Amino acid sequence: MTPANGYTPGPVLAMHAGEDMLAANVAALFLAQARATPAAPAIVAREGTTSYGALATRVTSLAHALQQRGVAPEQPIGVLMQRSADLVAVLLAVMHAGAAYVPLDPDDPPARNRRILASSGCQLVLGDRPSIAAVRALLRDQAGPPAPEFVELDHLHPAQPGQPAGPCAPGGRRLAYILFTSGSTGEPKGVEIEHHSVVNLLFTARDLMGFTPSDRYLAASTIGFDISVAELFLPLIAGGSLLLRDRRIWLNPRQLADDIRTQGVTVLQIGPSVWSIALNDIPDFPLVRVAISTGEPVPPALARRIARAGEQAWNLYGPTETTVWSTAHRLTPAGSADENARAISAPIGRPVNRTTIAIIDDTGKPVPAGVRGELCLGGAGVARGYRGNATLTAERFVTLGATGERVYRTGDVVAWNAAGDLEYFGRNDDQLKIRGVRIEPREVEAAIGGHPGVAQAAATWFDGAGSRSIVAAIVPRPGHTLTPTALHAWLETRLPAAMIPSRFVFLPSLPLAPSGKVDRNAIRQSLAAAPATESADTGGVFREMTQTEAVLVQVWQRLLKLDTVGLDDHFFSIGGDSLAAVKMITEVEAIFKISLPVQTAFEAPTLRRLAERVTRANERSPTGSESNYLFPLAEVPGSRPLFFSNVDLRLAVRDTWKAPCSLYSISHWAQGSGFMQAESVGDLARLHLERIQQLQPFGPYRLAGFSFGGLVALEMARQLRLKGETVELLFLLDPMQPFRTTREPQGLAQEGLVTPLDETWRGRISRHVRHLSRRPGGIGTYVAERVYWHARYNPVKQWLIYKLVHLHGNRPNPVSQLIVPRNRWPAFWYSARRMAVRYVAEPYHGRTIAIFPDRGPRFQAWSDLLDPQAELHFVPADHRLLFAEPTLSQWLKPLEAALQERGGAET
Repeated sequence: MTPANGYTPGPVLAMHAGEDMLAANVAALFLAQARATPAAPAIVAREGTTSYGALATRVTSLAHALQQRGVAPEQPIGVLMQRSADLVAVLLAVMHAGAAYVPLDPDDPPARNRRILASSGCQLVLGDRPSIAAVRALLRDQAGPPAPEFVELDHLHPAQPGQPAGPCAPGGRRLAYILFTSGSTGEPKGVEIEHHSVVNLLFTARDLMGFTPSDRYLAASTIGFDISVAELFLPLIAGGSLLLRDRRIWLNPRQLADDIRTQGVTVLQIGPSVWSIALNDIPDFPLVRVAISTGEPVPPALARRIARAGEQAWNLYGPTETTVWSTAHRLTPAGSADENARAISAPIGRPVNRTTIAIIDDTGKPVPAGVRGELCLGGAGVARGYRGNATLTAERFVTLGATGERVYRTGDVVAWNAAGDLEYFGRNDDQLKIRGVRIEPREVEAAIGGHPGVAQAAATWFDGAGSRSIVAAIVPRPGHTLTPTALHAWLETRLPAAMIPSRFVFLPSLPLAPSGKVDRNAIRQSLAAAPATESADTGGVFREMTQTEAVLVQVWQRLLKLDTVGLDDHFFSIGGDSLAAVKMITEVEAIFKISLPVQTAFEAPTLRRLAERVTRANERSPTGSESNYLFPLAEVPGSRPLFFSNVDLRLAVRDTWKAPCSLYSISHWAQGSGFMQAESVGDLARLHLERIQQLQPFGPYRLAGFSFGGLVALEMARQLRLKGETVELLFLLDPMQPFRTTREPQGLAQEGLVTPLDETWRGRISRHVRHLSRRPGGIGTYVAERVYWHARYNPVKQWLIYKLVHLHGNRPNPVSQLIVPRNRWPAFWYSARRMAVRYVAEPYHGRTIAIFPDRGPRFQAWSDLLDPQAELHFVPADHRLLFAEPTLSQWLKPLEAALQERGGAET
């Protein structure tokens, strides 16, 4: 029978992925594509674009380094890294060398990653320094078997240029990776996947979607989630490209839509919960060529909306044990021709290439069409088994029928409908699927049971505010008082965020069914009678709520479906989850007419703290009293602005600024004539970004800085990229020389950089000669200026003026008005230097233009910090004359050219 949705699995794919192709190593398929199109873009990340040729060079170099270390066939190698092009290179290099990668998530608690390393038998872990530091410290401090060797990628000595790498290892039945999922014993279990299964998946997906070299796939899933296998490797074996993003983009629908539009994304895969929020919050959500829903059941009404989001749309289903996707169903705006009202989702379709299906009853016998049973999957995608767990492997991977075919028992209940498609009806056990993550209640219960105040615990699902969530029933030990917030904090160090319950119910005993098992349905029913709030107010002294708090209470009650909410209740322990947080922040922004990043919900998870953030955001709104440290010098309506720290106001002169975008000045003066409440460059950058992101909530961002402002701009760029935002351009105008810097590859803070405060006497003479040659009026004028300069900027005088200015700014009164100096620049330099001497500048990789007056120590220091591709220009002039003509026009040219090149208008 030909499926009604027009997809015929099998014959077409068989022509492209024969048995010889299934024997290939995944890395070999990528290298073959790289040889064919070396100049084509392979990975587009926030730090830049990597071509196929450059990625292939990196992969073979790293693979050679692993081979030189004597990596054994199928040796498990842990990978613990932040998302970058190097992450993809490492995964391919591990497979190239014949080993199997074990993905580890830097955002997971170190204790869980430690358990994964022990269970997988990893003796080697590759990663970046920040990611591996916590796990390495945990293993070092605990007794047990020898810890694996942790190797920072910069210390994995690659092959020298021209040094041949060893041949790519065989694929076929060799292990490609070991991916850990939630375990029913309370510990994660490792699924072993072989190369032939991955190759079959990639060619199946390629032909199912019609993937071509012109396609770009948005890759945002953590490598600890099986969908990452398709996101990362499908584009690279098909000649397309992948847009590498952090999974936090799922919590930012506007940024997601912006990236799809501006970065040319054609293939988008997200879960139904994220689809629902994106399509609700962004009415004009961009159309993609291929829209994919996967990971959890998709309600039929939502399925019809997803179908309108892509030229073609698919509901794809498959467990990790059968290599990502096993069935496919084409979604249409009109819905299925036989949409079964009994099902909880749109159909999951029919088997993909080289996949077989059996539906069995409790005795293991096949059931007739239309009758529900357990879904069993066989074929090329079936995993080897569970790492080091023969008992569980034998239980879940079984043989069926006279042919003795090996299949995986999914535990999912399905039935064939009249159209020949599979309908999904849920689970036959207690396993949960929360926002695409498979969760065994036993692992959640084991983590909760480790709390000294918990006697018993049971976990199940409930329909929360954002999507399906987890509820835990707790029986406290006698004499112990437990709160949702305390339990949430306890679990944050033991479970991934997706596995932490959103609600806690405290009971004298766990409800039991007649069979003696925990009655999880009764736990769900108890939610209606159990208060989610911990207290009405734990502040100790009664006070009436502020107007802001009262409004937030109403938002939380409506969103979380609660009767009461206390000021100190924790959003994520009274029913909220990450998707509910997106809805909540969106509502708050609309009510208060402010702009808040979604991260605010995680940084201020209690109602009291969130109210404080809302109040501060209101005060810093464009009409607020704190807005005078960020203001426009030139406005171009509809453009993406350039935010310039410590810029000279002469740029506001008519016709001086000719770039096609608005220009904003950033100062660290604040209320009155005082300084912003910042003790460090990091604090100052954070305060600036709060105000900047009110004016421009999402990237790409354009930042600039002059002198001390250069350090602030560098730090703002660093903080934005840590949040997953794009920094399109960093412009530095004779930036202050850092006192301390972190240099690659050692990653150690190194002091001793030459500055005007500690340079040698020869350096001082050289510097004075350079300045003298640029100053009109001869040596007499220059000496007079230097004497005046030292008198004006005497450290004691600076400190005194700083104190007077700061006092007047914070507590203006008639006396302070009389004694505050008119010349406040010495106070500025005191404040700036006080922060600069403590700041450790880190290397920056990204589009940068920097202007220097010469190749002196300042230029040398910044050359070490900036990207090798940074544009460095020289404009001979004294530091204080950079905003005077003719020097001003000279350095404005490359800046305006860069802004013109990237376009001024918002996209």
